[in-house]
Amino acid sequence: MVWISFCLVLVVLTNSSFGKDTAKLDTKRDYASFPGHLEPLGAKGVKQSIQVLQNYPDPKTFFKTYVVGSKPVLIQNAARLSSAFQKWTDEYFLSLPESTEHKIEVEQRKKEKRTLPAREISFSEFVKIYKEQDIYMVNSVPPFIRGDVLLPSPLLCQDITQKEGILSDAMMWFSSGGTKSVLHLDDGLDNINCLFRGTKEIMFIDYHKYKEKVTIDFPAGGYSSVDVDRVDFEKYPGLAEVEFYNATMQAGDCLFIPQKWYDTTRFHQVRSYGPRNIAVNLWWAHQPGFVPENCDELKSNQTLDKFHFASLDGVFMERERLITAQLRALLGKNEEISYNKFAKRLKKMFELMDTDSDGLFSVDDMEYLEENQELIEPIINELYRVEDLFDTQANDTKGELRSEISSDTVNKDRDEL
Repeated sequence: MVWISFCLVLVVLTNSSFGKDTAKLDTKRDYASFPGHLEPLGAKGVKQSIQVLQNYPDPKTFFKTYVVGSKPVLIQNAARLSSAFQKWTDEYFLSLPESTEHKIEVEQRKKEKRTLPAREISFSEFVKIYKEQDIYMVNSVPPFIRGDVLLPSPLLCQDITQKEGILSDAMMWFSSGGTKSVLHLDDGLDNINCLFRGTKEIMFIDYHKYKEKVTIDFPAGGYSSVDVDRVDFEKYPGLAEVEFYNATMQAGDCLFIPQKWYDTTRFHQVRSYGPRNIAVNLWWAHQPGFVPENCDELKSNQTLDKFHFASLDGVFMERERLITAQLRALLGKNEEISYNKFAKRLKKMFELMDTDSDGLFSVDDMEYLEENQELIEPIINELYRVEDLFDTQANDTKGELRSEISSDTVNKDRDEL
Protein backbone atom coordinates (compact mmCIF):
# COMPACT_ATOMS: atom_id res chain seq x y z
CA MET A 1 0.00 0.00 0.00
CA VAL A 2 3.03 2.29 0.31
CA TRP A 3 3.29 2.41 -3.48
CA ILE A 4 -0.36 3.39 -3.79
CA SER A 5 0.04 6.36 -1.45
CA PHE A 6 3.27 7.31 -3.21
CA CYS A 7 1.62 7.29 -6.62
CA LEU A 8 -1.23 9.43 -5.30
CA VAL A 9 1.38 11.96 -4.24
CA LEU A 10 2.75 11.90 -7.78
CA VAL A 11 -0.73 12.40 -9.24
CA VAL A 12 -1.15 15.47 -7.06
CA LEU A 13 2.29 16.79 -7.97
CA THR A 14 1.72 16.38 -11.70
CA ASN A 15 -1.84 17.68 -11.80
CA SER A 16 -2.19 20.22 -9.02
CA SER A 17 -2.27 23.98 -8.84
CA PHE A 18 -1.10 23.87 -5.23
CA GLY A 19 1.81 26.22 -4.73
CA LYS A 20 1.10 28.30 -7.79
CA ASP A 21 -0.16 31.85 -7.80
CA THR A 22 -3.79 30.79 -8.17
CA ALA A 23 -5.15 34.16 -7.07
CA LYS A 24 -4.85 36.04 -10.36
CA LEU A 25 -4.90 39.82 -10.52
CA ASP A 26 -8.10 41.16 -12.08
CA THR A 27 -6.79 44.14 -14.03
CA LYS A 28 -10.23 45.76 -13.95
CA ARG A 29 -10.15 46.09 -10.16
CA ASP A 30 -8.14 48.60 -8.17
CA TYR A 31 -6.79 46.36 -5.41
CA ALA A 32 -4.73 49.21 -3.97
CA SER A 33 -8.00 50.90 -2.97
CA PHE A 34 -9.30 47.88 -1.04
CA PRO A 35 -9.51 48.38 2.76
CA GLY A 36 -6.50 46.72 4.38
CA HIS A 37 -4.05 47.23 1.49
CA LEU A 38 -0.50 47.58 2.89
CA GLU A 39 -1.85 46.95 6.40
CA PRO A 40 -1.38 43.92 8.71
CA LEU A 41 -3.05 40.66 7.68
CA GLY A 42 -6.74 40.72 8.59
CA ALA A 43 -6.71 44.37 9.66
CA LYS A 44 -9.81 45.20 7.63
CA GLY A 45 -11.12 41.79 6.60
CA VAL A 46 -14.41 40.29 7.73
CA LYS A 47 -13.85 38.35 10.96
CA GLN A 48 -15.83 35.43 12.34
CA SER A 49 -15.55 34.13 15.89
CA ILE A 50 -14.91 30.51 16.81
CA GLN A 51 -16.74 28.46 19.43
CA VAL A 52 -15.67 28.84 23.06
CA LEU A 53 -15.99 26.11 25.73
CA GLN A 54 -15.34 26.19 29.46
CA ASN A 55 -14.14 22.58 29.68
CA TYR A 56 -12.85 19.85 27.40
CA PRO A 57 -15.58 17.51 26.16
CA ASP A 58 -15.05 13.78 26.64
CA PRO A 59 -12.68 12.28 24.01
CA LYS A 60 -15.37 10.76 21.79
CA THR A 61 -17.39 13.98 21.67
CA PHE A 62 -14.26 16.04 21.08
CA PHE A 63 -13.14 13.89 18.15
CA LYS A 64 -16.59 13.52 16.59
CA THR A 65 -17.48 17.19 16.84
CA TYR A 66 -14.18 18.99 16.40
CA VAL A 67 -11.53 16.68 14.93
CA VAL A 68 -13.68 14.73 12.47
CA GLY A 69 -15.93 17.79 12.12
CA SER A 70 -12.83 19.94 11.49
CA LYS A 71 -13.98 22.80 13.73
CA PRO A 72 -11.58 24.96 15.74
CA VAL A 73 -12.58 25.52 19.34
CA LEU A 74 -11.19 27.56 22.24
CA ILE A 75 -11.23 25.93 25.68
CA GLN A 76 -10.90 28.61 28.32
CA ASN A 77 -8.72 27.97 31.38
CA ALA A 78 -7.77 24.44 30.29
CA ALA A 79 -4.04 25.23 30.57
CA ARG A 80 -4.48 26.29 34.19
CA LEU A 81 -4.83 22.61 35.10
CA SER A 82 -1.11 22.08 34.40
CA SER A 83 1.41 22.96 37.11
CA ALA A 84 3.36 24.84 34.42
CA PHE A 85 0.79 27.63 34.68
CA GLN A 86 2.07 28.41 38.18
CA LYS A 87 5.67 27.18 38.00
CA TRP A 88 7.04 28.47 34.71
CA THR A 89 8.95 31.56 35.74
CA ASP A 90 12.44 32.45 34.52
CA GLU A 91 13.74 31.86 38.04
CA TYR A 92 12.27 28.37 38.05
CA PHE A 93 13.83 27.50 34.69
CA LEU A 94 17.28 28.73 35.78
CA SER A 95 17.06 26.78 39.03
CA LEU A 96 16.96 23.49 37.12
CA PRO A 97 20.47 22.04 36.66
CA GLU A 98 19.51 20.42 33.34
CA SER A 99 18.88 23.85 31.82
CA THR A 100 22.60 24.56 31.46
CA GLU A 101 23.27 21.37 29.47
CA HIS A 102 20.13 21.09 27.36
CA LYS A 103 20.61 22.58 23.89
CA ILE A 104 17.83 24.26 21.95
CA GLU A 105 17.55 26.03 18.61
CA VAL A 106 16.27 29.60 18.58
CA GLU A 107 14.86 31.63 15.73
CA GLN A 108 16.80 34.82 15.08
CA ARG A 109 13.90 37.13 14.30
CA LYS A 110 10.57 37.46 16.08
CA LYS A 111 8.97 38.13 12.72
CA GLU A 112 9.29 34.67 11.26
CA LYS A 113 11.48 34.24 8.20
CA ARG A 114 11.89 30.55 7.49
CA THR A 115 14.96 30.99 5.30
CA LEU A 116 17.03 32.24 8.24
CA PRO A 117 19.23 29.64 9.97
CA ALA A 118 18.48 28.73 13.58
CA ARG A 119 20.97 29.36 16.38
CA GLU A 120 21.88 26.70 18.95
CA ILE A 121 22.33 27.71 22.59
CA SER A 122 21.62 26.21 26.00
CA PHE A 123 18.15 26.59 27.46
CA SER A 124 19.54 28.56 30.40
CA GLU A 125 21.36 30.98 28.08
CA PHE A 126 18.14 31.60 26.18
CA VAL A 127 16.26 32.36 29.40
CA LYS A 128 18.95 34.90 30.34
CA ILE A 129 18.92 36.80 27.03
CA TYR A 130 15.49 36.42 25.36
CA LYS A 131 14.14 39.71 26.74
CA GLU A 132 17.01 41.72 25.27
CA GLN A 133 17.46 40.06 21.87
CA ASP A 134 15.27 39.61 18.79
CA ILE A 135 14.96 35.84 19.25
CA TYR A 136 12.42 33.24 20.25
CA MET A 137 12.41 29.52 21.01
CA VAL A 138 10.52 26.87 19.04
CA ASN A 139 11.62 23.45 20.26
CA SER A 140 10.30 20.24 21.69
CA VAL A 141 9.48 20.77 25.36
CA PRO A 142 12.72 20.00 27.25
CA PRO A 143 12.50 16.59 28.95
CA PHE A 144 13.16 17.99 32.43
CA ILE A 145 9.99 20.16 32.39
CA ARG A 146 7.61 17.79 30.58
CA GLY A 147 6.29 16.70 33.95
CA ASP A 148 4.82 20.19 34.36
CA VAL A 149 2.40 19.90 31.42
CA LEU A 150 -0.70 17.71 31.29
CA LEU A 151 -1.60 15.80 28.16
CA PRO A 152 -5.00 17.28 27.15
CA SER A 153 -7.76 15.00 28.37
CA PRO A 154 -9.28 14.31 24.90
CA LEU A 155 -6.02 12.55 24.02
CA LEU A 156 -6.03 10.25 27.06
CA CYS A 157 -7.06 7.17 25.10
CA GLN A 158 -5.05 4.01 24.59
CA ASP A 159 -5.69 3.98 20.85
CA ILE A 160 -3.93 7.37 20.77
CA THR A 161 -1.20 7.17 23.39
CA GLN A 162 -0.19 3.55 22.81
CA LYS A 163 -0.28 3.55 19.02
CA GLU A 164 3.14 4.22 17.52
CA GLY A 165 3.47 7.51 15.67
CA ILE A 166 0.16 9.11 16.67
CA LEU A 167 1.52 11.56 19.24
CA SER A 168 3.88 13.52 17.02
CA ASP A 169 5.49 16.21 19.17
CA ALA A 170 5.08 18.62 22.06
CA MET A 171 6.51 21.97 21.01
CA MET A 172 7.39 24.87 23.30
CA TRP A 173 7.09 28.45 22.00
CA PHE A 174 8.89 30.94 24.25
CA SER A 175 9.52 34.64 23.66
CA SER A 176 9.22 38.11 25.14
CA GLY A 177 6.20 38.68 22.91
CA GLY A 178 5.92 40.42 19.58
CA THR A 179 6.41 37.29 17.46
CA LYS A 180 4.66 37.03 14.11
CA SER A 181 4.43 33.81 12.16
CA VAL A 182 4.18 33.49 8.42
CA LEU A 183 0.82 32.59 6.88
CA HIS A 184 1.07 28.82 6.92
CA LEU A 185 -0.65 25.46 7.20
CA ASP A 186 0.06 22.32 9.26
CA ASP A 187 -0.24 19.34 6.95
CA GLY A 188 -1.24 15.98 8.40
CA LEU A 189 -1.32 17.13 12.02
CA ASP A 190 -4.06 18.13 14.43
CA ASN A 191 -3.01 20.55 17.13
CA ILE A 192 -3.95 21.67 20.64
CA ASN A 193 -2.11 24.85 21.59
CA CYS A 194 -2.05 25.78 25.29
CA LEU A 195 -0.93 29.23 26.44
CA PHE A 196 0.79 29.61 29.83
CA ARG A 197 1.96 33.23 29.61
CA GLY A 198 0.95 36.23 27.51
CA THR A 199 -1.65 36.61 24.78
CA LYS A 200 -1.95 35.14 21.28
CA GLU A 201 -4.05 36.14 18.32
CA ILE A 202 -4.59 33.54 15.60
CA MET A 203 -6.12 34.25 12.20
CA PHE A 204 -7.63 31.40 10.18
CA ILE A 205 -8.71 31.32 6.55
CA ASP A 206 -11.02 28.55 5.37
CA TYR A 207 -8.91 26.97 2.64
CA HIS A 208 -11.83 24.99 1.22
CA LYS A 209 -13.81 28.17 0.69
CA TYR A 210 -10.91 30.36 -0.43
CA LYS A 211 -8.39 27.93 -1.90
CA GLU A 212 -8.26 29.91 -5.15
CA LYS A 213 -7.65 33.14 -3.25
CA VAL A 214 -4.62 32.30 -1.11
CA THR A 215 -1.21 31.64 -2.60
CA ILE A 216 1.08 29.20 -0.79
CA ASP A 217 4.20 29.95 -2.82
CA PHE A 218 6.44 27.72 -0.69
CA PRO A 219 4.41 24.47 -0.79
CA ALA A 220 7.27 22.30 0.52
CA GLY A 221 7.25 24.34 3.73
CA GLY A 222 3.51 24.94 3.63
CA TYR A 223 3.67 28.72 3.86
CA SER A 224 3.18 31.97 1.97
CA SER A 225 5.80 34.69 1.54
CA VAL A 226 3.21 37.44 2.02
CA ASP A 227 4.40 40.15 4.43
CA VAL A 228 1.94 39.72 7.31
CA ASP A 229 2.61 43.28 8.51
CA ARG A 230 2.05 44.93 5.14
CA VAL A 231 -0.16 42.86 2.86
CA ASP A 232 0.16 43.95 -0.76
CA PHE A 233 -3.20 43.26 -2.40
CA GLU A 234 -1.73 43.98 -5.84
CA LYS A 235 0.72 41.11 -5.33
CA TYR A 236 -1.72 38.89 -3.35
CA PRO A 237 -5.14 40.01 -4.64
CA GLY A 238 -6.98 37.02 -3.24
CA LEU A 239 -6.30 38.13 0.34
CA ALA A 240 -8.45 41.20 -0.30
CA GLU A 241 -11.49 38.96 -0.71
CA VAL A 242 -11.28 36.41 2.11
CA GLU A 243 -12.90 36.38 5.52
CA PHE A 244 -11.00 35.46 8.66
CA TYR A 245 -11.76 33.34 11.68
CA ASN A 246 -10.24 35.01 14.71
CA ALA A 247 -9.22 33.53 18.06
CA THR A 248 -7.68 35.53 20.90
CA MET A 249 -6.06 33.40 23.58
CA GLN A 250 -5.39 34.56 27.12
CA ALA A 251 -2.96 32.86 29.49
CA GLY A 252 -4.60 29.64 30.65
CA ASP A 253 -6.52 28.96 27.43
CA CYS A 254 -6.09 26.07 24.99
CA LEU A 255 -7.04 26.19 21.31
CA PHE A 256 -7.76 23.23 19.05
CA ILE A 257 -6.54 23.84 15.48
CA PRO A 258 -7.85 21.15 13.11
CA GLN A 259 -5.70 19.69 10.39
CA LYS A 260 -8.29 19.64 7.68
CA TRP A 261 -11.22 21.74 6.54
CA TYR A 262 -12.79 19.56 3.92
CA ASP A 263 -9.82 18.18 1.98
CA THR A 264 -7.30 20.92 2.56
CA THR A 265 -5.79 22.58 5.56
CA ARG A 266 -6.72 25.89 7.06
CA PHE A 267 -4.22 28.64 6.71
CA HIS A 268 -3.39 30.42 9.90
CA GLN A 269 -1.15 33.18 11.14
CA VAL A 270 -0.12 33.72 14.76
CA ARG A 271 0.87 36.84 16.69
CA SER A 272 2.04 36.73 20.31
CA TYR A 273 2.16 39.49 22.89
CA GLY A 274 4.34 39.75 26.00
CA PRO A 275 6.16 40.68 28.08
CA ARG A 276 6.57 36.89 28.43
CA ASN A 277 4.84 34.53 26.05
CA ILE A 278 5.01 30.77 26.56
CA ALA A 279 2.88 28.17 24.84
CA VAL A 280 2.99 24.43 24.26
CA ASN A 281 1.30 22.83 21.31
CA LEU A 282 0.54 19.12 21.07
CA TRP A 283 0.64 17.76 17.54
CA TRP A 284 -0.81 14.38 16.70
CA ALA A 285 -1.19 12.57 13.38
CA HIS A 286 -4.53 13.19 11.71
CA GLN A 287 -6.50 10.02 10.95
CA PRO A 288 -9.55 10.61 8.73
CA GLY A 289 -12.78 9.64 10.47
CA PHE A 290 -10.98 8.38 13.58
CA VAL A 291 -12.83 8.47 16.91
CA PRO A 292 -11.04 6.86 19.89
CA GLU A 293 -12.72 3.95 21.64
CA ASN A 294 -10.38 2.90 24.47
CA CYS A 295 -10.51 5.88 26.81
CA ASP A 296 -11.58 4.38 30.13
CA GLU A 297 -8.43 2.71 31.45
CA LEU A 298 -6.00 5.66 31.49
CA LYS A 299 -5.84 7.78 34.62
CA SER A 300 -6.66 11.46 34.34
CA ASN A 301 -4.12 14.25 34.90
CA GLN A 302 -1.17 12.52 33.25
CA THR A 303 1.82 14.62 32.21
CA LEU A 304 3.78 14.63 28.95
CA ASP A 305 6.74 12.76 30.40
CA LYS A 306 4.57 9.64 30.69
CA PHE A 307 4.14 9.34 26.92
CA HIS A 308 6.28 8.78 23.84
CA PHE A 309 6.22 11.39 21.09
CA ALA A 310 7.59 10.84 17.62
CA SER A 311 9.90 13.65 16.55
CA LEU A 312 8.41 15.83 13.82
CA ASP A 313 11.84 16.06 12.23
CA GLY A 314 11.96 12.27 12.13
CA VAL A 315 8.47 12.03 10.64
CA PHE A 316 9.23 14.52 7.87
CA MET A 317 12.72 13.13 7.19
CA GLU A 318 11.32 9.61 6.85
CA ARG A 319 8.61 10.84 4.50
CA GLU A 320 11.19 12.67 2.38
CA ARG A 321 13.58 9.70 2.45
CA LEU A 322 10.86 7.29 1.33
CA ILE A 323 9.71 9.45 -1.58
CA THR A 324 13.28 10.20 -2.66
CA ALA A 325 14.22 6.52 -2.59
CA GLN A 326 11.16 5.57 -4.61
CA LEU A 327 11.81 8.26 -7.21
CA ARG A 328 15.41 7.13 -7.57
CA ALA A 329 14.30 3.51 -7.92
CA LEU A 330 11.87 4.49 -10.67
CA LEU A 331 14.36 6.66 -12.50
CA GLY A 332 17.11 4.04 -12.44
CA LYS A 333 19.85 4.91 -14.91
CA ASN A 334 17.67 7.21 -17.02
CA GLU A 335 18.25 10.93 -16.93
CA GLU A 336 14.72 12.09 -17.61
CA ILE A 337 11.19 11.08 -18.59
CA SER A 338 8.46 12.99 -20.39
CA TYR A 339 5.59 14.48 -18.45
CA ASN A 340 2.69 13.35 -20.62
CA LYS A 341 3.67 9.66 -20.67
CA PHE A 342 4.22 9.66 -16.93
CA ALA A 343 0.97 11.49 -16.15
CA LYS A 344 -1.04 9.24 -18.47
CA ARG A 345 -0.01 6.14 -16.51
CA LEU A 346 -0.62 7.83 -13.19
CA LYS A 347 -4.09 8.85 -14.36
CA LYS A 348 -4.83 5.21 -15.16
CA MET A 349 -3.65 4.19 -11.69
CA PHE A 350 -5.89 6.80 -10.12
CA GLU A 351 -8.90 5.52 -12.06
CA LEU A 352 -8.23 2.02 -10.72
CA MET A 353 -7.96 3.29 -7.15
CA ASP A 354 -11.16 5.35 -7.51
CA THR A 355 -13.31 2.25 -6.99
CA ASP A 356 -16.66 4.07 -7.07
CA SER A 357 -15.70 6.22 -10.10
CA ASP A 358 -16.67 9.49 -8.43
CA GLY A 359 -13.47 11.26 -9.42
CA LEU A 360 -12.15 11.14 -5.85
CA PHE A 361 -9.88 8.77 -3.93
CA SER A 362 -11.37 8.54 -0.45
CA VAL A 363 -11.31 6.51 2.75
CA ASP A 364 -14.20 4.47 1.32
CA ASP A 365 -12.07 3.59 -1.72
CA MET A 366 -9.16 2.64 0.51
CA GLU A 367 -11.32 0.39 2.67
CA TYR A 368 -12.85 -1.22 -0.41
CA LEU A 369 -9.39 -2.00 -1.79
CA GLU A 370 -8.35 -3.50 1.54
CA GLU A 371 -11.43 -5.73 1.52
CA ASN A 372 -10.98 -6.72 -2.13
CA GLN A 373 -7.31 -7.53 -2.50
CA GLU A 374 -7.80 -8.85 -6.04
CA LEU A 375 -8.23 -5.22 -7.14
CA ILE A 376 -4.69 -4.42 -6.04
CA GLU A 377 -3.05 -6.46 -8.81
CA PRO A 378 -4.19 -4.18 -11.69
CA ILE A 379 -2.86 -1.19 -9.76
CA ILE A 380 0.48 -2.90 -9.27
CA ASN A 381 0.51 -3.74 -12.97
CA GLU A 382 0.09 -0.07 -13.80
CA LEU A 383 2.93 0.71 -11.43
CA TYR A 384 5.14 -1.70 -13.33
CA ARG A 385 4.13 0.02 -16.56
CA VAL A 386 5.28 3.31 -15.05
CA GLU A 387 8.59 1.65 -14.27
CA ASP A 388 8.72 0.35 -17.84
CA LEU A 389 8.36 3.90 -19.06
CA PHE A 390 11.59 4.80 -17.35
CA ASP A 391 13.31 1.86 -19.02
CA THR A 392 12.06 2.64 -22.53
CA GLN A 393 12.57 6.36 -22.09
CA ALA A 394 16.33 5.83 -22.20
CA ASN A 395 15.96 5.02 -25.90
CA ASP A 396 14.15 8.24 -26.76
CA THR A 397 16.06 11.14 -28.23
CA LYS A 398 16.76 14.35 -26.36
CA GLY A 399 14.75 16.27 -28.93
CA GLU A 400 11.66 14.14 -28.41
CA LEU A 401 11.89 14.61 -24.67
CA ARG A 402 12.14 18.37 -24.94
CA SER A 403 9.17 18.44 -27.29
CA GLU A 404 7.04 16.30 -24.96
CA ILE A 405 7.63 18.51 -21.95
CA SER A 406 7.05 21.80 -23.73
CA SER A 407 4.80 24.16 -21.83
CA ASP A 408 1.92 23.88 -24.33
CA THR A 409 1.81 20.10 -24.00
CA VAL A 410 2.04 20.22 -20.23
CA ASN A 411 -0.80 22.71 -19.97
CA LYS A 412 -2.98 20.71 -22.38
CA ASP A 413 -2.40 17.46 -20.47
CA ARG A 414 -3.12 19.10 -17.13
CA ASP A 415 -6.43 20.40 -18.47
CA GLU A 416 -7.34 16.91 -19.64
CA LEU A 417 -6.44 15.39 -16.28
